[in-house]
Amino acid sequence: MKQEYIGVDKKIISSLKAAQMEAPTRIQQAVLERLEEHKDENLLAASKTGSGKTLAYVIPILNRLLEDETHTALAILPTRELALQTVEVFKTTIKNILPKPKRGLHAVAVVGGLFVEKQLRLLSKHPHIVVATPGRLNQLLQENEMMRAQIENTKTLVLDEADRLFEHRCFPDLKPVCKALPSQLQILVFSATLHMRDGNKNTVSFLWNLKNVFSREFHVIDLSPPNTVAGNITHLVAITKHEHKSAALLFFISQKHGRKLVFTNSIGTAKRLSRALSLLGQSTVCLHGKMLQKNRLAKLDELREREDISVVCTDLAARGLDIKDIVAVVNYHCPATARTYIHRVGRTARAGACGTVLDILSGEETETHEKIQKELSITAEQLSLPAMETAAGIAALSENIAEREEHARDELAEMKLSDLRRLLEKNKNRLHKTLSSFVLKRETQDTPAVAGVERNSSEKTLAALQKLKDDSKAFEKRQNDKARTGPGH
Repeated sequence: MKQEYIGVDKKIISSLKAAQMEAPTRIQQAVLERLEEHKDENLLAASKTGSGKTLAYVIPILNRLLEDETHTALAILPTRELALQTVEVFKTTIKNILPKPKRGLHAVAVVGGLFVEKQLRLLSKHPHIVVATPGRLNQLLQENEMMRAQIENTKTLVLDEADRLFEHRCFPDLKPVCKALPSQLQILVFSATLHMRDGNKNTVSFLWNLKNVFSREFHVIDLSPPNTVAGNITHLVAITKHEHKSAALLFFISQKHGRKLVFTNSIGTAKRLSRALSLLGQSTVCLHGKMLQKNRLAKLDELREREDISVVCTDLAARGLDIKDIVAVVNYHCPATARTYIHRVGRTARAGACGTVLDILSGEETETHEKIQKELSITAEQLSLPAMETAAGIAALSENIAEREEHARDELAEMKLSDLRRLLEKNKNRLHKTLSSFVLKRETQDTPAVAGVERNSSEKTLAALQKLKDDSKAFEKRQNDKARTGPGH
């Protein structure tokens, strides 16, 4: 039987079909059918990554807003990237159904890493939809009455990636927000990883927390398969020495056209590997959890614009990031658990497409990998590396990459010092003027002894800054000398 957008306004349906979404996905249809029969019911929905969960709550919320202009919604997600993605889905859909939206029919993001003042200005327009992360939401709740009023007026609450929201990192910020919510509201909870039929301890803990916080019952829609990955994925494995991992990675990504995700277990490795691959002629970007928000967004824009690129990342990108058409996922480091493995490989083979997963293992990782494969019922084929069948071939390529990695490390250090030097140069005159003015002011107000101490402190500060600048120049000179002499001199 053909799936249909049951109970959805015609303007929304037209918008979805114009975006090539002719019919709802399973999770979307299940949610829409239930809400058509039980409009205000609380739902707990579980469905695999890439199944269309975001639109499963965007559609009913917008449908409700077209019926009732006083309706308001708050969607909470565990990371900035997920929240910003989600607010864009709301905005795009609103724009398509209402080219000139009525006053207030807007979605705004309340997330960390962006200016508080701008977010407060957006909140002052009384938006119908707020998409937020727990940390910034709780911060504004404690500091701003406008945010408190917005939360207290919420009529639909969405908790997306809910299992993560109830983990120790997010829950301390989520709990006071939940307490500030009105008693009469609808709650829609979504996750990819509950696996409620399995009765595992993570699910039990999550359900207990959910019931404890909200003291209400939820209708469960469980479309999550047992602990498995998509069936349309080709699994490959390359077992090699730790120092040969980069060689195997380079060979694989150079043969695979399209967008690839390469997962590492540390930020340092992600940075160095990304730079090294770039120096070897590969198109790469690096994503990790300590990037400035504006830099992270710029990188995401870059990779979405390019069809053949490798994204070297930590597990930041493993949950929910909307990077379309990922043809392959590479585990440069083996994940510690089957759950992490599922989230990583769930980035490929989405919406019926095929994908490839390569696990590059050193000897100490094989035991963990075998346990994961057994738990998930996966059988991986050995990756054939024709260009590196001999030890000499592997060693030669690995040495080449190691040399580039060393150069990348030096370049990263030089970049940091160069940035600092430019900053010092830019602000030195202003700093000197400020410090001098401060000393003169204190000389007119304080005793000569106090003023002398202030002048001495200021001079020491300037001397320290100058030394830092000189050190960075010395480092640059050493690097230039090294480059001129070359190896063996």
